[in-house]
Amino acid sequence: MIVLKTKEEIAKMREAGVLLAQCHQEIEAMLKPGVTTWEIEQFVERFLAENGATPEQKGYHGFPYATCASINEVMCHGFPAKNPLKDGDIVTIDMVVNLNG
Repeated sequence: MIVLKTKEEIAKMREAGVLLAQCHQEIEAMLKPGVTTWEIEQFVERFLAENGATPEQKGYHGFPYATCASINEVMCHGFPAKNPLKDGDIVTIDMVVNLNG
């Protein structure tokens, strides 16, 4: 079944999307050799809290993190780790933002 969103719901989604884009821009500036995806995880937790948002996926079916952090051959939904990134690593960070419902 397809559920159509109201204008108000779409506006809320847009606000959350803007915050998500800002967070990804901050993450992009952090990505360099030596940084860990665990540091990115901690940053995202702080960034969202400081902006009145929560990481929606944290706690979903027991998922313990605010981000999914995948490096190189990890396809998706990897866990943040304390291993330093190396030059040339392919990094994917994804998350779901809840801002005002």
